[in-house]
Amino acid sequence: MATAPATTFTPAYRRVEAPAESLDGLACIAMVTGKPLSEILSMAIQKFKLRPSNGPYVIDENRLQVLFAAYGFVAGNWREIASINDLPELCLVWQVTDPEMDGGRVLLYHRIKDSGNSKQTLSYVIEPLPQKDPSRCIRTEFADLNLSWSMAVTVMKQASK
Repeated sequence: MATAPATTFTPAYRRVEAPAESLDGLACIAMVTGKPLSEILSMAIQKFKLRPSNGPYVIDENRLQVLFAAYGFVAGNWREIASINDLPELCLVWQVTDPEMDGGRVLLYHRIKDSGNSKQTLSYVIEPLPQKDPSRCIRTEFADLNLSWSMAVTVMKQASK
């Protein structure tokens, strides 16, 4: 169930557009870390010995976790979504786009307090793939997105000194 819209809404994360479907997860990492997609892609190519000129790339759960960790974040394991209301404050979500082939894409989900009413929250998703309709890039209504899995993302705790 979606929450009531905020009176004023400014996403906490700047949308990063992925030029290819295989870069959707990396674009989400760029959004969370504030780093350019080119830097995230270069690190992925270096860490995982990917061919730099030939996509598409397979960026699985482990690779997402390794890349987030390199920038000071902890990414959990993919978990099935029972309810949108149960999602963590910040996470990657898997949108099923081809159920027969188990195909889909990665979006960024975030929940914030409504600046006009601190007792209410606002949830939104950021779609990294190019959209013909700009209103679909950042959405607060997403019941029709067929979201099936989530991966929590948190800031890595600093070791005690």
